[in-house]
Amino acid sequence: ISLSPNWVSNQVHSILLQGLTPPQVQRHRVVVDYSSPNIAKDMHVGHLRSTIIGDCIARVLEYCNHDVTRINHVGDWGTQFGMLIAHLRDSLPSLDDCRPSIRDLTAFYREAKTKFDKDPVFRSRAHQEVVKGLTTEMSGTTFAIMTITEYYEMVMLLGIVALFFANSTWWSWIIAVLFCLIAFFIEVFIDNVSARVKWDKLLGGCWAVTLVAGGLNGLILMIIQ
Repeated sequence: ISLSPNWVSNQVHSILLQGLTPPQVQRHRVVVDYSSPNIAKDMHVGHLRSTIIGDCIARVLEYCNHDVTRINHVGDWGTQFGMLIAHLRDSLPSLDDCRPSIRDLTAFYREAKTKFDKDPVFRSRAHQEVVKGLTTEMSGTTFAIMTITEYYEMVMLLGIVALFFANSTWWSWIIAVLFCLIAFFIEVFIDNVSARVKWDKLLGGCWAVTLVAGGLNGLILMIIQ
């Protein structure tokens, strides 16, 4: 696609005389994905190029009155890190006593990738490093605390739900378990849906859910009494 010099000149002249006004288009929600670097590798000029292009596209769409969501997805949290951890253990068995100084991360990644592709035993160990999760010291205490906190939050939520239905009758416990399962799947659904929701919208949604749930709770108590 090429633009003729005369057309470009006429457009610029028109903008200088009349100003620039956004086109009248139907408003849409548009998601613009930026560079999305692989955090297991070095960044390069291509990431900068796609970031600049993405920002230009987002600005143009915002000027046209679209609801633009900017996303810079950070990928490769799984197998690649297990591969690097396994290769690091092989390269430095005394990791606790001697911390590494890996200056060429790209070369280190290529070495690990070559072993991962050719050695099935190494591939299995790399997968196990990913599966270990909380048990590996590489994952960090912060991640472990956050995960355990989420477990406690889930148990507390299900326990509160069960209190509304469980009583001295045996069938009430069956109802309580069913509603706990429903609450569990709703919580998982909300976690997945709201993963990229802005904090102010999520906070407003929490207040709305709290008010609705509180109103229903009060209505149920009034009916029971």
